[in-house]
Amino acid sequence: MTKTITQLLADTTSSHNTDLQAKQWLKAIIDTAQKEMHFLQVAQQFTLQPGWKDLAVPIRSDFISSWQSSASEGAAVNYTTMDTLSTITFTPSDANYGIAISNRALRISNINLITAARDELTYRYKDVIDQAIQAAILGATDADSDTKGAQSLAGGDASGYGDTTTDVEAGDIITTDMVARARRMLMSTSCYYWSGGSMSKSSASKAPWVPTPAEPFVLIIAPEQQEAFLKDPQFINAAEYGAREPILNGEIGSYLGVKIVVSNNLPAKSSSDSGWNTNGHVCFMVKAKRCAGIAWGQKPRIQIVDYPSELEKRIILEMAYQAKALHADAIVKLKVADA
Repeated sequence: MTKTITQLLADTTSSHNTDLQAKQWLKAIIDTAQKEMHFLQVAQQFTLQPGWKDLAVPIRSDFISSWQSSASEGAAVNYTTMDTLSTITFTPSDANYGIAISNRALRISNINLITAARDELTYRYKDVIDQAIQAAILGATDADSDTKGAQSLAGGDASGYGDTTTDVEAGDIITTDMVARARRMLMSTSCYYWSGGSMSKSSASKAPWVPTPAEPFVLIIAPEQQEAFLKDPQFINAAEYGAREPILNGEIGSYLGVKIVVSNNLPAKSSSDSGWNTNGHVCFMVKAKRCAGIAWGQKPRIQIVDYPSELEKRIILEMAYQAKALHADAIVKLKVADA
């Protein structure tokens, strides 16, 4: 995908019978706001070596729960089948973007168009990667009656996730109680799923995740959910700021030991979506580095090349990646209204 910059100003404005009216251009660009990159910091990163197309990542889905009995003295050892290992295969695909700037535009402009184009492409790859990891977390397999997976909570008296019997209504906002419950759901070996508008316990057990400084529990919310928290005295009184652990990009503090990060790349919902009667978001509480991964076939690389036959310079972003969920039971999806 290539964008072309030819000339910053093609028309002229004059109250005289001439097009020679001088114009002064500032040498600095007044930037718009950028969405920040948050999901990459909760994902595990892998890099393929040159010459390889796929990467198989070994996953221990569980520890053995049923062992053969120990042997008595003089008897043969009873062996147990180890069937708790599996693999997730990543196949990175190319994603390339470019901006072409004409030599004329470079000649008549007194701002650095090359730097401006590099900034655009840098922001592009950050946003694309952030949304790819978010989509992988959102698409994680949900738990069901006999299979562990991603669990879900809904604000207010709404139920389930996706197609539900009770839709999210205005007022079904995120609460501190939901944070405590989602935290417990990550830590417990019990796994819950939605059936017929009610939450039921799966026959499958899940991993008992615990937060650590290197792999904390992270709650990713939208600015609308941050507003709900800032209006909640219980959150304001109990939230912690400036902890000794490394601060994540976009982190606004922690609650019950859960780091809270604000992102503009969460799935936004409206009354036109199934299961929603109001505007809202799907937020996530995850175990960092275990919930999702991204494999790089080519880490983002920006190149600047001359293209004489077209009288232009080309700034090219080259990358290859794939994002996937790793441990689905390290994810809790929170379906909440904005107000």
